[in-house]
Amino acid sequence: MSIVDIGSLNVGFKRGLSHITALHVEQIQVEPGECFGLIGGSGSGKSTLLRVLAGLQRDWQGSVQLFDQPLAARRAFTGTLRRDVQMVFQDPYASLHPLHRIRRSLREPRQVNGLPFDEASLVASLEQVGLPGDVLERFPHQLSGGQRQRIAIVRALQLRPRLLLLDESTSALDMTVQAEILNLLQALRRDTGTTMILVSHDMNTVAHLCDRALLIKQGRVEQRLDRAALSALAGR
Repeated sequence: MSIVDIGSLNVGFKRGLSHITALHVEQIQVEPGECFGLIGGSGSGKSTLLRVLAGLQRDWQGSVQLFDQPLAARRAFTGTLRRDVQMVFQDPYASLHPLHRIRRSLREPRQVNGLPFDEASLVASLEQVGLPGDVLERFPHQLSGGQRQRIAIVRALQLRPRLLLLDESTSALDMTVQAEILNLLQALRRDTGTTMILVSHDMNTVAHLCDRALLIKQGRVEQRLDRAALSALAGR
């Protein structure tokens, strides 16, 4: 069973009297446990694809399945899909409530989904990503960018998703912290078997983590890259 199976996908928008195609892709399959990359410049359509898979971009046409379950355009995710698909954004500060302590930000996803909150397990999750348990008492502004991104990853993993979507999740960090987060994601994937889709404009980032990738340009797939091709391009 593929985690993601796209037969055809079109996303467009109106500009005046014209209809502009923002994204058109054919035949994408992402397998369980795989890290799949989407590479492209700003405005290429890679984040649009991720937002469709996250249920955030609902105006689309085509055939998209997650976990063998067909998605319906213009409909919000319901049931287990809301837990099974989680997303980590580029700017974790924007996705963390500035007036809530980290404990509350990490507790709420479990409460909303009717899951018990176990603080001991939460502290263990923080330690797994290199954070001390006392960050639970802090506010987002009291953490560094790298710490906030680690918190965002822990929050996404609270629901034990089957698919983790990463939208430029390291591009705003300095090189040292970026490397730490990439190594963390690699370890989490190895330890949990979580399927990941990574969006980035940086070939080296994708080559570090991904098994396969698509190079997207102006809303269309320009190249399909396997592990060998990714390594070759990153080494240039």
